[in-house]
Amino acid sequence: IEPTEEEREQGRKLPTRVHRALAALVATGHIRIIVTTNFDRLIERALQDNGIEPFVIASADQARSAPPLHSRRCVVIKVHGDHMSPNLKNTLAELDTYEPEWSDLLQRVLRDYGLIVVGWSANWDPALRNLIHVHECQVYTTFWAHRGDLGPAAQGLIKGRVSVPIAIQDADSFLDTVAEQVAALRELTAATPVT
Repeated sequence: IEPTEEEREQGRKLPTRVHRALAALVATGHIRIIVTTNFDRLIERALQDNGIEPFVIASADQARSAPPLHSRRCVVIKVHGDHMSPNLKNTLAELDTYEPEWSDLLQRVLRDYGLIVVGWSANWDPALRNLIHVHECQVYTTFWAHRGDLGPAAQGLIKGRVSVPIAIQDADSFLDTVAEQVAALRELTAATPVT
């Protein structure tokens, strides 16, 4: 998972466009919480490259002692753990339920924040899928960006959560476009109005 010097020189195992677009959206304050099922540290590296030190939660112990989420500029919640931790969740049995600390933390996120789902099929994460289904945010919308046809698990969540499905070509170009459009809107509103 960690790049060797040779892999760094080849541009392998480094943050991709999608990671950099997420970091750009965090830098402008449009995204504050990132929930990921990935073990790697590519999101964290992209954020650090943008001068943002994320508060990372990758275990039940860290979830239990987490500060109020709104008090941090950026929180990265790694629901399957971090590759440097012995507490990885990777099998269906491990992903079937979460410790109470994880469930409590994710319930807060799902209840209090909107979601933009990108690159998640919902097929292999029963505990996360169940939490998303049960805990709907009454204030913010859920957007579900997907490539190709949606599977039954994703379709059920989209319908149950009253989400807005968005067909995309790929995650890189989708989040690049979102970051560019957000930046354009910021520039437009920052400009002096024309009389």
